[in-house]
Amino acid sequence: MVALEGPGGTGSAFRVALPGILVTSAQLVANAREVTVVLPDGSRLTARVLGRERGVDIATLRVADDSGLPPLHSGSGLSEARTGDRALAIGASGAVTVGSIRTLGNPVAVDGGGELEAIRIDAEVPTASAGGPLVNEDGDVLGVLTTATGASDGVGVARNAALGIVRGN
Repeated sequence: MVALEGPGGTGSAFRVALPGILVTSAQLVANAREVTVVLPDGSRLTARVLGRERGVDIATLRVADDSGLPPLHSGSGLSEARTGDRALAIGASGAVTVGSIRTLGNPVAVDGGGELEAIRIDAEVPTASAGGPLVNEDGDVLGVLTTATGASDGVGVARNAALGIVRGN
């Protein structure tokens, strides 16, 4: 987990299994080509924005040195997730919000119109956790925390499809 400072605000990002690749919320990177990543030890790196998709609130970043960042994996977490399962929303500040999955595939509004299917949990997630992972009790990534419009009712919302994290049929 790392903190992210971008033109869209501050939030979180996490490393995936690909070397140097981080995932975060597209709202945090806005139109930037580069953003600042703050490592747990306080050191700062410049991350290049590889791509963003505002319609699903996902962005990918590349850092030159990810040696201190263990990757998170999706495993089969989302395909096995059920309503009522415990979920943890993790932010770069060390904030961990524990809740239970309220709904899977819940539509929420996103920037630019349209909707995306989201996982909703029954706990309020701090805004600074946006871009961080929602994980199950085994540490498998279920989704990327977002600040999409549908999150305004005090419950956490996580994007349920990012870099191969897809719900099985």
